[in-house]
Amino acid sequence: MFLWELPQLQNKNHSFQKSKENLVVFAKSCGNFFYPKHRSPYLFLTNFLNPGNYYLNESQTQVREKSFYFLNADDSIAIDYSKPVTLQTLLILFDDEFIENCITNLLSTEEQLLNFNTKKINFHIPTVPFELNERVQKILCFLINNSSYKENVDFYLYELVSEFVKMNDKTSKQIQKIDAVKTSTKTELYKRLFIAREFIRENVSKKITLDEIALEASLNKYHLLSNFKQLFQCTPHQFSTQLKLSKAYQLLKHKKGSVTEICESVGFDSIGSFSHLFKNHFHISPSTLLKN
Repeated sequence: MFLWELPQLQNKNHSFQKSKENLVVFAKSCGNFFYPKHRSPYLFLTNFLNPGNYYLNESQTQVREKSFYFLNADDSIAIDYSKPVTLQTLLILFDDEFIENCITNLLSTEEQLLNFNTKKINFHIPTVPFELNERVQKILCFLINNSSYKENVDFYLYELVSEFVKMNDKTSKQIQKIDAVKTSTKTELYKRLFIAREFIRENVSKKITLDEIALEASLNKYHLLSNFKQLFQCTPHQFSTQLKLSKAYQLLKHKKGSVTEICESVGFDSIGSFSHLFKNHFHISPSTLLKN
């Protein structure tokens, strides 16, 4: 089922009523919306246009358009859209049985499925942001454009869960590699490092400092530097440079300006340094790529 307005408070216990079907909410709002802390079903959550403010398992969280969260059943959530900004919110409230059947089907062997010998699988989702990658974006686009047909909606929701199971497995393994004793500390550090990486992405054409990245992620800059490299196998500066070079490549390929203009537009100070880095990375000079 699809709704085009944000949900209103269902009952005095502050929880969504359990439903035997999946519910997709795709709604635009302009602030002045508050939904108090309540228990959540399995829930997919993202925002477009501007970040949305939430409290996820007691932690204040900004959900941006390039990322999403996926909550476990009975996690807690509060929605606070107090700022007068335009938001396009996508909430997907999953029926528990639908998720459990998806997980069982995706994580069981072919032999178990053929023999109807499956067991309930424990599936836990950490409260961290996940990247809204190209595959997820395509599924969401198909989902919204096929909102009139329940069979199509359930198919695309299954595709979404299937993609997410792989992402959750990868992310959970990354979290476990973080050098901290408590799982809660690992999770919180992963969340802040993810925020740091997304801040770099959002400001790829600007000259941002390590201090600015650390401030955005609420981390000491030396703590950020060592853990960022451990988790993502590169420093924040190296990651920023890779993004700048990739953006420059696309601009040059599509002839969106001169080499000098593109060099400046992606945040390089020196044309010589830019050309040297570009040629080392792509094995072709910027001027040659522009001509071709």
